Amino acid sequence: MTIEQKDIFQYTKQKLESHFQNNENFNKQFTIMYEFYHKKLAWIINESEISFFSEMFFQAVKSQFFNGYFMIREYLALPEGELTDEWLAQPESFLTEEIPNLIRQLVGENFENAITSQDMHQLTIWTVTKYEDVLPILGEIAFDIVCLGAKQAIKDERTNRDIPKYEPSFTSLLAPVEEYTFINPQLYLVSNFINSESEIWTISWWSSLNKIDNKAGEVLIAKAQTEMGEQYILNVSLSREINELDRQPLLENILTRFMENNNIPRYNVAVGFSIVEDYYVLVQE
Repeated sequence: MTIEQKDIFQYTKQKLESHFQNNENFNKQFTIMYEFYHKKLAWIINESEISFFSEMFFQAVKSQFFNGYFMIREYLALPEGELTDEWLAQPESFLTEEIPNLIRQLVGENFENAITSQDMHQLTIWTVTKYEDVLPILGEIAFDIVCLGAKQAIKDERTNRDIPKYEPSFTSLLAPVEEYTFINPQLYLVSNFINSESEIWTISWWSSLNKIDNKAGEVLIAKAQTEMGEQYILNVSLSREINELDRQPLLENILTRFMENNNIPRYNVAVGFSIVEDYYVLVQE
């Protein structure tokens, strides 16, 4: 490690320690992230080993997050390393979607070694030795958390430059229309169609997953006039690729977001929910 890298390491360490000690929103988001990814593996871990696994997993998550933050600070220290003010001024969700490709470009062919911390490596060895078919999910988790650490570094750089946070000008029944809305760390909403009577939203996979088709679901909202007054129809379809453990929380997130945004009681919403094998686009010849 060079002198410059030691300075970047120390800067990263101090910034993250400050967030953990003084930033309530940071800690809330970090906990959400940890629990989301922990759940992806915890269900297969033997009960007698879950406490040990959780300790290892927490340290691995912190190390991966640190790694991602460090990568961005190291990049910004290079003569050619630049993140323009215009790029940083984008909505946070747009930045989140672009960060995985930025990290891929930074690490190049040395991908696995570059993104994997020592703690993550130890967790991987322990887990794959005891359980089958876990390597792909471990790789997914390792990269996602590096990207989220990089995101925090980018948010802090934006603050350092006094670049104001993007504020959406229009929020529909479900979410802001001019940006993406992440409904869990790996999935976000994109508006397709909005009018006074109905809305259609696509649920998309985060680019960290590098899906060939990034459509993971769809949300339809429609108003309906009945004898009881104005009612709402909320239909949610999810791809079968979405983990079963994530489906119910996603549905509850969307429903709660819709009701709270519009102060609508649950009895005024008819909810439909389906799992879809594949999504197709019909092209007229």
